Amino acid sequence: KWNRENLNDYREVYMKVDKEILFQRDYKGLYAKALAGEIKDVVGIDIDFPEPESDFVINNNAHTDSFDEMADNLISELKLVEILK
Repeated sequence: KWNRENLNDYREVYMKVDKEILFQRDYKGLYAKALAGEIKDVVGIDIDFPEPESDFVINNNAHTDSFDEMADNLISELKLVEILK
């Protein structure tokens, strides 16, 4: 909220991913430990994560887009071309 009120041309990007995909990508094992009750204070397990009101949402459930494709799409959708020139 502070950013939107105080920063000119502020844009928020949310990389959305389903919990099941996060669990599969759990390279450090944090979600597995949290689900087993070994650790606490893990976002999405015992800390709520309300979805943000974003200007742009990237669906990060699949690995279909390359980083360059996601960046180009983001620049286009948020009309950042003029800002970047």
